[in-house]
Amino acid sequence: MKGIRELFGTTRATGDFLRSGREKPPSDNCFLSRGNRKSRRTSLRLLLSGGGTAGILAKKTDILPVTGAGSGVFSDLAATGGLIPDPCLSMIDHQEQQMQRTVFTGVLVLVGMSVFLIGPGSGAVSADEKAVDSPEVRLPEVRLFDGKTLEGWQGDAEWFRVEDGAIVGGNLKQKIPHNFFLATTKEYADFELTLEFRLTGEGTNAGVQIRSRRIPDHHEMIGYQADLGQNYWGALYDESRRNKILAAPAKEPLAKVLKAADWNSYRIRCEGRRIQLWINDLQTVDYTEADESMEQHGLIAVQIHGGPPGEARYRNIQIRPLVKK
Repeated sequence: MKGIRELFGTTRATGDFLRSGREKPPSDNCFLSRGNRKSRRTSLRLLLSGGGTAGILAKKTDILPVTGAGSGVFSDLAATGGLIPDPCLSMIDHQEQQMQRTVFTGVLVLVGMSVFLIGPGSGAVSADEKAVDSPEVRLPEVRLFDGKTLEGWQGDAEWFRVEDGAIVGGNLKQKIPHNFFLATTKEYADFELTLEFRLTGEGTNAGVQIRSRRIPDHHEMIGYQADLGQNYWGALYDESRRNKILAAPAKEPLAKVLKAADWNSYRIRCEGRRIQLWINDLQTVDYTEADESMEQHGLIAVQIHGGPPGEARYRNIQIRPLVKK
């Protein structure tokens, strides 16, 4: 076994301090680097400034047999049965408290980092993690209508205009001779379309065409329509093709959320052969096309239906393309 001097080293200042009983040591000679202080005779660790190495001064029986201790601090410790003077113990107590505070602070930091990285609750998954697992690449919304002009749209300027930040189809002064459509110049396949609408006039009917196209040399369009007005609010109609309602909502739930004479929101989602509709966040249609001959891409258009004087207003028209990973 190596001598204590070989393990730790020593200095005259350290020995003088331990023999003197002074209240303060000449330097940080005493340091509790590990363990606990159940007994002043056991498991005390010292860092002696002369040697700069941490070691254990344990029970008296652990100290006395060590050879090479010689005189000075270590022989004094052996003579006292491994007892450390009170001033040194006080410093050990003080440094032990500092270490406990440091460890406690470190634990708090680690816990805080864990909450930040993992999220609250066991097994919580952040929005970003869900997005990574989602089969869809979420693209930003794009405005189809700038609120000022009809740029990017095609239709009869006599029956469509821009007023107060909205597209207005029809008028309240004269009968509307037939259906009119204002359509986008671009085609779309899979997308989520959001907009606001308001109908004015007695018996006014309108709608939003999706995955549609114009019939050559005709005022009509052919394709799916998210219907509006009369008894068709929130229904999915097949315009100028099968000429029938493909799906429609129950009337009572819709009546609770619909504001017939005010602005309402429409959300239209087309993905694959599935079409979903919501009015004011109430789902009105969830339809999957069984006929594979039906086109699943085309123009988007707003309609004013032929009939008595009436107006259909559309604003805040935005689209978000749906792209799979």
